[in-house]
Order: sequence, then C-alpha cells, then structure tokens
Amino acid sequence: MISTHPEYLSSAWSKYRHIKDGGDAFIDAYLVKFSDRESNDNFLERKQITPIPGFASAAIIDVRNSIYQRMSDITRLGGSDSYREAVLGKNNGIDLTSATMNHFIGAQVLPELLFLGKVGVYIDMPELVETTVSETKNIHPYVYIYTAEEIVNWVYTQTDNGIEFEKLLLEEVYTEYDELGLPKGTATRYRYLKKEGNVVTVQYLDNQGAAIETEPERQLGIDTIPFVLLELDKSLLKDIANHQIALMNLESSDISYALKSNFPFYTEQYSGKFQSGHLKGAEEGDPTEIELGNIQGRRYTIGMDRPEFISPPSEPLLASMAKQTQLKEDIRALINLALSSIRPKFASAEAKQFDERGLESGLSFLGLILELGEQQIANIYHKYEGDLEITTINYPERWGLKTDIQRIEEAKRLDELSALVPSKTFQKANAKEKVRILMSAKSTSEELQQMLAEIDAANYMTGDAETIHGDIEKGIVSLETAALARGYAADEPKKAEEDHAKRLKRIQDSQEPVAAPDKIVNPDATRAQKEQSQDPDKKE
Repeated sequence: MISTHPEYLSSAWSKYRHIKDGGDAFIDAYLVKFSDRESNDNFLERKQITPIPGFASAAIIDVRNSIYQRMSDITRLGGSDSYREAVLGKNNGIDLTSATMNHFIGAQVLPELLFLGKVGVYIDMPELVETTVSETKNIHPYVYIYTAEEIVNWVYTQTDNGIEFEKLLLEEVYTEYDELGLPKGTATRYRYLKKEGNVVTVQYLDNQGAAIETEPERQLGIDTIPFVLLELDKSLLKDIANHQIALMNLESSDISYALKSNFPFYTEQYSGKFQSGHLKGAEEGDPTEIELGNIQGRRYTIGMDRPEFISPPSEPLLASMAKQTQLKEDIRALINLALSSIRPKFASAEAKQFDERGLESGLSFLGLILELGEQQIANIYHKYEGDLEITTINYPERWGLKTDIQRIEEAKRLDELSALVPSKTFQKANAKEKVRILMSAKSTSEELQQMLAEIDAANYMTGDAETIHGDIEKGIVSLETAALARGYAADEPKKAEEDHAKRLKRIQDSQEPVAAPDKIVNPDATRAQKEQSQDPDKKE
C-alpha cells in the first residue's frame, strides 16, 4: 500500500486548493444551508446564484504580482550555453514549452508556493537512444512542477545548501491511450526515487505500491535526486481561508434576500366581525381575495388604518454588508501579518545570514527562497550535462507591495510637510524618506545609499523649477544660487547670459534695415507743414 508522510496535510491543502481554483467546486465544497428550515430545493436555487468573493485569493495574487514585476531585475551569470538559452526561452525553453525561467517561476512555482505553502520542481532529462550528435543538439534538461498534494512521502537530510532527498515518492496522473493511439482517460501512478551512494534510481508503482512491469527501474546517471522543494512554514491562506468562505456564505444570503424578499408587500387591516357573509351582504367568492392595480380602489372601515404597501426592513442587509466590508479589511491586514512573519521551512546557511541582517519585509524572504530554489535547479541541470559550469543567480534584495501610483501619492503627502517646517535637518530627513518610498523597491542597496549621501551633501533642499523661478521673479535668490539648486554649475547663468546676447545679435543682424524717409519732418512744425512735407502735391 502507498503510505503518506505524517506531515502530509490533505485537508488543509484541499481547502487552499479550492480557494485558489475557485469556480463551482469551491461553492459545492463550502456553501452551507441557512438552517434546517431551508429546503433542499431552496438551497439548490441559492447555490446557482451564489457569487464567489475571491478577496483572499486576490490578496495573494497581489503578492505574486509584486514579486513577478521585479523578476526582470534577476541576474543569472555563467552556466552552459544550453542553460543560458533555456532560461531565455530559446531551444524550446526551460520547460519544453518555450517558457523562460522567469515565466516558469512566476506563473507556475510562485502561485503554488504562496497558496499552498509548498511546491516541488522536478528536473528531467529525455533519454538519448540511438541518436546522432546533430539530433541531440537541441535536447536538454527541462523542468515541471509537482503540487503539494502530489508530494506524497519523503526522506531527506539537511545540508548547507538546503535539503537533499534520499527517498522520494511522487504521485502523477498520466493519460492512457487506446489501440488507435487516442486518449481514453487518465490513471494514477507513483514515481519512486531513491539514492544509494552516488546512484539514483527511479521506478513506477501502482496504487497498491507494486512495481509497474511496463516501466522497468532505471538509473538517472546523476548522484542527486533531481527534485527541488520550495516550502514555507505555512501557507499565506492559513489565517484568511475561512474569511473567504464566510464572505461567500454572507453574499449568498444577501443575493437570495435581495431577489426573493426585498420587495414591498400589501397589508390591510380587518375586523373579524365584518367577515360574516350576512353582515357584509354575502359577497360572492373568497372574501380573502382582492384585486389590486393602479385603477383599483379599496375601502376601509372607520377607525382602521388605510391599506398600504410595506417594504421589508433593510437593517439585516446593511448589517451583512458592513460585516463583509470588515472581513475584506481583515483579509488585507492578515495577509500583511502573514508576510511579515513568513519563514522558509528549510533555511540554508545563506538564509540564516540573511535573517541575521534583518528582514525589511516578508517579500524579501520569498525572493530569497526562490533564489535558492533556482540555484539548486541550475546545479542539477548542469549535472545532467556533466558540466562543471557554475551559475550565479541573484534576486533583488528589496521588494514592495505598493504600486507606483501609491508610492507617488505617499511621497506627495511628504512634500506638503517639507515646506511647513523651517528645519534643514527635517527637510533632509523628509527627502530621504521620499527616496526610500519611491526607490527602495527598484534600486540596489548601493544605489539607494548613494542617493541618501547626495541628499546629505546637498546645500539646498528644493530642485523644483517653478518654485525657484518664482523666487527669482520675487528677487529673493540670485541666478547663481538658483543654478546650484537646480544642479547646474555656478557660472552657468553668466554663460547663459552671453549666449542670450549672442542670440539677440544674430536676430538683429538677420533683419532687413529700415529705409530712411526722403525728408525729415521738424517735430515742432505745424500740422499743415507736416502733411505738406509728406505729400508735396497737397496745397494748403
């Protein structure tokens, strides 16, 4: 029989998987009845219109996107030609589907790691059987993932570079084909790997743990089980999974109420003594049935309230909506707490040193986990090729959850404070904080320290062109000081003045000279004399 490891968390992973995938499967698994008084028919009707509030999954997707958008800054140095081409998506890519390493990590590895807290990467190599050198030119190792549910059992040892497996049992689903070579369904088998000395073997087992005869045991030709495990101490969904389940049930209740109960209904007072037929005049038909409409009137007895339409109370719906808002805010708060406390389950020596330096955010640890995992992938890739090339992989040290727009808005709020406090020390500290907000997630530590040092060395705390121009117009700052504040040399205003004078001279020289008048009119002459001098033929 196939056995599972004691740490195999089937129930928790099932819940996380439903939240990650969403859809009708999530509703089927976690939508519950209001009470025993709700009939099965009503429950099925409500299930058909129940929305899925994916706020927990959306919060984790934001984390994924924050990491993915910085993956273009990853540097990969060294390695074989085959490896460098594969990580760039060339030669069928790193996974034989033309994917780059960034895409493989961001689209496949990272979501599984964040949602489930665990994911494995298998590095495989096609068998080379009776092939020529030209045919093997484009054959290289490739990668694919195993989800947390598919990593069934294991034995490993801790090393300075992470963990190394001694035995590993993986579940996999494969396609079965009929006599015509067409797929007819799927089946489950188990891949069992073990390491004895420097020899690694693999064989396939059925559901009962017996070896599959059509898949004989074989050696892999490397001294390491080609499997890299990336694991957190907990899933980011651990504290917020039930929030999404609660939100779904609340929204389902609200939708049902809005569709079935949220409309006015007619009321009319009556007195039992007027229900007797001989007192009323023996009206025909059922006296409890009435006709309503915009041309139908109703009479009512003296002393009773007139008939009216009553709307159902909105307080239950408003209370439910308020609770949903609170749950959504809790999800955001809890995801930040989960990030701040996140740790890798298996820390290498490098990770321990990183931890001693202090973490600025949980995203930094996630980046480190991915970096170490990718380094192990590269090492196993080169073992398949028998290559001793060393690949150095460096992920960004700083990460951030905020978008560019959010960072800019936060920095603008600091701008308003800077001008209100007449302290150069405060203004420099304020400027440093703005630099950290805007650039900490985009710059290396060296670049960030250089920016902060330049702020310390600055003599003027503004570089805004409009502000400086206004000060010049008001006459409270010289052109030399304004040039220095804008980052120019002190002699730039003098050079600009000379260039401006030369420009005016060129403009003046390019203009045509104005023709001199035939006669010069005496400015003290009378009006008649002036007109005659301008027009000699004109007589007084």
